[in-house]
Order: sequence, then structure tokens, then C-alpha cells
Amino acid sequence: MNVSAASLNNSFPEEDEVRLGYNHDNIKTFLSKSSIRDLFPYANATKGAKQLLDRFVLTLSGKLVLNLEKLLDLFTLSIMMMTYQRDNLLLMNERFMLVDVVCHLADSLDSEEINYMATGLFENLVTGVGLERLEKVLDMQAAIPALVESSRLGNEVAVALLLTVMAQYTGVPVQLDSRETARQAFQMAKLINWQQLADTDRHADMYMLIRTFSLIINCRSTREECPDWKDNLGAEIHKYFLQVRKAFDKSAAYGAFEMMQQPRVAVAEQSHQLPRMFYLIGLGLGDLKDITVKGLEIVKQCSRVYLEMYTSILGCSLEEMQEFYGRPLLLADRDLVEQSADEILAGAGESDVALLVVGDPFGATTHTDFILRAKEKNIPYKVIHNASIMNAVGCCGLQLYKFGETVSIPYWDETWKPDSFYDKIKLNRLHNMHTLCLLDIKVKEPTPESLMRKRKEYMPPRFMSVAEAAHQLLSIVEKKDSLEKNTVLNEQSLCVGLARVGQESQQIAVSTLLDMRSTDLGGPLHSLIIPAKEMHPLEVEFLQQYAASLKLDDYNH
Repeated sequence: MNVSAASLNNSFPEEDEVRLGYNHDNIKTFLSKSSIRDLFPYANATKGAKQLLDRFVLTLSGKLVLNLEKLLDLFTLSIMMMTYQRDNLLLMNERFMLVDVVCHLADSLDSEEINYMATGLFENLVTGVGLERLEKVLDMQAAIPALVESSRLGNEVAVALLLTVMAQYTGVPVQLDSRETARQAFQMAKLINWQQLADTDRHADMYMLIRTFSLIINCRSTREECPDWKDNLGAEIHKYFLQVRKAFDKSAAYGAFEMMQQPRVAVAEQSHQLPRMFYLIGLGLGDLKDITVKGLEIVKQCSRVYLEMYTSILGCSLEEMQEFYGRPLLLADRDLVEQSADEILAGAGESDVALLVVGDPFGATTHTDFILRAKEKNIPYKVIHNASIMNAVGCCGLQLYKFGETVSIPYWDETWKPDSFYDKIKLNRLHNMHTLCLLDIKVKEPTPESLMRKRKEYMPPRFMSVAEAAHQLLSIVEKKDSLEKNTVLNEQSLCVGLARVGQESQQIAVSTLLDMRSTDLGGPLHSLIIPAKEMHPLEVEFLQQYAASLKLDDYNH
């Protein structure tokens, strides 16, 4: 039968021709007439592709109330942005991220709603006649890989949209409730009069239809959902198009059939793809550039990236990190990490999701819990390690293998003064081992009043200093060691204060425990070390450079 739509144009498009896609006026015009215009009031004044993409993603990362019309317009916007300022080739991660965020705004849609989306997208995106119509279709098709890779919903919308394109040319209604989408596309392809397209030089029509068909049969879920794909369908398609291609052997359209075998056009079959997973990525201790090369590559490919900074802090701002990583970061505070971890893991099996943590990922037991949750949900995961205070503590010259059990020193208040950590320090000293003391961090701690009133109010952030830690230790020494005549730890015991390890402003101070009580090492984070009673000569020599007037050679540790 004849295709029902009018010819797009009579010339075959050049493969190397660069089309600029949508421009700022196109985006403004669409938004002004859409149901989502109030979501993006900044769009009129923001022209830069990266800035606009980043702001769109940040807006959509908040809490939104959406109906089907708004969801359709958001899908339309994300597809248009795939070719917005298309000559800027460095923004593919940002473009894919916007599509992915949109595809995760709804968990699922029924077949009627998917049909509404596909029909609406066709009406919104496939406009004009001739070359203009062809270019709009090709612009739309450029977004298909992003839709397919994002989520099952994105894949379903992509397949439905492509089937709708073919349905417009064959007059066959789309059956979205059928699981055999690849076979359905093949049945429509066989209704097209390819010979007539060749004879009338309607190569643009033919090019678009074959490209559409190729994308459909390679969308990742279609091969899973088509029961007889592995046995018969692939062979049927190959045999059919070998016959059809004969009509084009000496024409410019020949390449359109060849492109069906090109991976740059067809989306890869899922079995040949790397599995989507949850990444736990360490950022190191210094600043935004301490992330590993592997970690940075993963950050750029993920659909969502969370930043957890309540168990530690990094020596740079969120804005600086976003600019360096080239993408928005979603802040994961204490409430989200400890009470809503499943929200971070949501969708990690369908697209890559990362949680960035300062230091090494396993520096806090909270992060270990993420791995256990991922395993329970059968979500693949990968850990990207980095430096942490546990190994960087060697910067003071004390040998790592001589450290005993690490302890944490918590803040005291009027009613709670825990001191069990002191027994571990004593045990390390008795075994002639160093003790690393991690000092308390209070970030987004609820006030006592808010706990009673069940409303969210938080205390200002606090970071324990070496002086505060020394003060608490001396209080315990005075209380507990009076019966031991200060034989394990006393005011004159040696200690090492560390501040901002790994950063440009890193400081190290060596003094007695009494003097450390009045030592100011500046801003956070601080750590305190209680050295072993006996040290290697090289350790003593290295510590001496930080000991000011204190002479360690004759010092009774």
C-alpha cells in the first residue's frame, strides 16, 4: 500500500550535515503556550545551553505536583533540549540528565496514558512540511537513546512515539497493550511500498521510516518483551530487508538500509550493555579535584548524583563542585540518608545513580548500610575508593601499622558525658599503639524542643576542635586516673593535633595534652592522636618539626 503522508522532500539528507536543532526562541515559544510555563520563569532570560539545562534539572528535582498534560509538556521540553544549541557537543551528559529526570517524574503509566503521551509528542514535535518536517523528526529521534536508557517508562514512551510515527505512514493503529512491539513495527514496515518510494525519489520519507523502524527494534525492552525474537523475528527482518534493499542498490537511499547495522543509529541491545547500578564514590579529603579519574567519569554518566556532607566536609563549596563536575548535585542531608535511603536507591537498577561521600565510602557505617540495602533490592553496586583520614593520618609521621583501634570523641552536654572511648585509648597505650581520635560533628541536629513538638528545628552546625577534645580527655583523666596515679595518661602526655588534612591549609601541632587544650588550629575538621608510649626514632624526628619548643628527644612519652 502507499504511505499515507505527503512526501517530506525529494532529496536524501547528507549524513555529515550539521543541523542546529532548536533555538532559544523555539524554547520560549513552546513554554509560553504550555502548561508548565510557570515552572520555569527564568527561561526567557537564560540562553546558555548549560545554564538552562542545569536550572531545568534543579527545578524538576524538587517536589512537583503534575498531571498528565504537564508531564507531556515536560517530555516535549526534554526532547527539544536534546538538540537545543546542537552545535555545543560538550553537553550530552546534561541533556541526558534532563531526559532522565523527566522520565522519573512518574513511576508508570497505563497503555491509554502512554498513547496520550505518544500522540501528544507527535503533535508537539513533528510539525511543518518538507525538509522542516524531516528535521523535526530527526531531532525527535535524537532523543530516543536518552529516553530508552533512562527508565522503563522512558523506554515505553520512546517505543510508543516511534510506533506512532510509523502509524502515520501506514494507517495502522498502534496497539500499545501488545508486548510484541518489535513484531508490530515489522508488520507495519511490510505494509510500506518501498519500491514506490524509490521510484518517486521520496528518499527522505524512506530514510525516516527505516531509521524509525531500526530504533524501535533496538529499544532495549522490545527484545525482552517479544517472545519469538531470538528464534524467528531477527531472521525474518534480516531476510525481508535483504529483499527490499535490492530496489535501492544503485540509489542514494542504499545507505539508509546499511545504517540499520550501524551501532551509532540503533540503540544497543540490553544484553550487550553494562548493567545500570548504584555507585558509592569517595571524594578524598582536600577539595573538588581529589575525586579519582574513574569517579569523575562515573559522575558525568549518572542520571542522578547525590552529595552527602553531614559525616564530613570538603574544602570547597557546592557551587564550585557543580561547576567542576559539570552537573547539578542533589544534597543528601542526615534525614535523607538515615531515614529515606530508599529514595536515593530508587531507580538505580534502571539508570546509574551515585552517592558522593567525603573521604572514603566506608569511612562511616551509614554508607555500609547503602550497600546492604542495594543487595537486598538486587541493585548492582560499585564502590570507588579514595583517601580518608584513616590513611592520611600518616601525614604527621606516625607509622600507620602502629595504630590501634580508632575511637570517636562525642560532644558532652549537661546530662550526657560518655567516656567509654577512654578505655580504648588506655588499651592502645598498654599495647604501645597510637590512637586516632575522630572528633564529633553536629550537622542538622534537631533541637530538644523540636523533638518534643515534632516539628523540624535544627541546632547550628558544630565541629569539635582539638582543644575541646583535649579538655574532655583531661576531665576524664582527672576523674578516672586518680586511683592509677596517672600512669597511663596525664596532663604531660604527648598528643598530636591535625586540622583540615589533605587541604592547602592543613595544620599539624604536637604538644602536651594540657597545652593542646589551648591550641587553636583554625576551622574544621580536626582530629587528635594519642601516640604510643614508645615511638620509633623516625617518628620522633618527624614529629619534632611540629613540636615548637617542646624537645621530644628527652621527652617521657
